[in-house]
Amino acid sequence: MAVASHDKAIIELYDAIKLILGDVCTIGTILTKDVKDDSQAELYVCGITQLDQLAQVVPREKIILFKLRFTSQFFIQVARIPAGEDVYILNTNMMLIKRLIQSFSNLGIKEINFLPIATEAISENEVIERLQKAKYLIGIEDFLEMMITPNMQYAKYINKNIKIIGGKRVASMESACRLIQWVAEALNKVAAERVATVANKLNSSPTIAQDCNLSATVNHFDKIMIESSDSLLKMREVIINSFANQISTNISIVDNAVNDSDEVKIHNDHEIALTKTLEQVKGLSDNLLNIANKIGVMK
Repeated sequence: MAVASHDKAIIELYDAIKLILGDVCTIGTILTKDVKDDSQAELYVCGITQLDQLAQVVPREKIILFKLRFTSQFFIQVARIPAGEDVYILNTNMMLIKRLIQSFSNLGIKEINFLPIATEAISENEVIERLQKAKYLIGIEDFLEMMITPNMQYAKYINKNIKIIGGKRVASMESACRLIQWVAEALNKVAAERVATVANKLNSSPTIAQDCNLSATVNHFDKIMIESSDSLLKMREVIINSFANQISTNISIVDNAVNDSDEVKIHNDHEIALTKTLEQVKGLSDNLLNIANKIGVMK
């Protein structure tokens, strides 16, 4: 279940999760304020700003903290703003703004004056005053588009000559790995439990010894379980390698010498490898469940 504080944030989070998991499992969405207990999903995925509130009603072991990061292209565009300029960052949450400012500092972008417009932390008059001053406005692309749409309350206060830089965000490799490992192990656990239940029943029944078809079907259990376990080991190996080769956020930003396409390619290669392994685990788990169900019917 993707959990966020407002609709735009939920859409962004859902899209990031969907990109990683595809159709392997069902992904739902819910506003943080609407989560009353942990009965609506096996796993809840949220950002750092929602973790404390969500953890009050959902056990921490059922929550994955999902970190979204801006693509390098966004930082490159901001880095090209002339030194000394005032750049306003628009978001609902001051924590996210501070984290973004720290990211700029980590990347060596220190000659620009970053000024926050946290709509949930300051008054409407203060928001309007800062927007009217803004020559440069940056933030999450979808959120900026929503805030400056002509029919939105702040749109009329934005300078016509303003330069707006919106950035897309994708899951960090750490978040993608954590999510995929959780799903893979959950799939394997469900299949293994079902197989164990059926196997125990068969071991106490003479039926299997008298039915060649049933006997042949049961013989697939061990082989498939081994394959499934091997796939999980492979999954863990891929995840470890992904961590080891994770792209550093301390990228070098030099005009006409940006390796953004290389970063995207490496990031995509890791995600493709992870997704393929997850699909293999899903296929083996489905196979185990099908066999278990088939034997259950034959019994």
